[in-house]
Amino acid sequence: MKKYLLMMLLLLLCSCKNKPAPTIDNFADYYTIDARYFKERAILRVAVSLKSPVHAYAPKELTGKPVRLEVKPQNGWEPLGDATYPSGKKESSKGQDSYVLDKDFSIEQRLKPGRGVGRAVLHLQVCTNTQCDRPRSHELSFE
Repeated sequence: MKKYLLMMLLLLLCSCKNKPAPTIDNFADYYTIDARYFKERAILRVAVSLKSPVHAYAPKELTGKPVRLEVKPQNGWEPLGDATYPSGKKESSKGQDSYVLDKDFSIEQRLKPGRGVGRAVLHLQVCTNTQCDRPRSHELSFE
């Protein structure tokens, strides 16, 4: 009887192991970026939509590369003050804090309007809990 119970316990333990997270080959399939300029308020809004299991890092992040918006000084467009970023969720793992952004978030930047097309760059690194894409710079345009 003891051998039977021990065998059942071993089978139960083996079946309860966590499955490894799936490996992502193309992180670009897991997010979209949309830049829109709102003339009446002179605000550029960059909306990012992330699909599970991907997250990005908020500006408070010290280990990963945090999201950052850079407005290019072309055609008279200029940033007015600092961009407004979401604070992110604080997550702790192995004694280390991270500030992550998941699902949908947006960044807003007040602008001095220029003429014609404006340009900006969104610096973004996306990760899962086990894997990170390299940091990428996304060229954006708006009018």
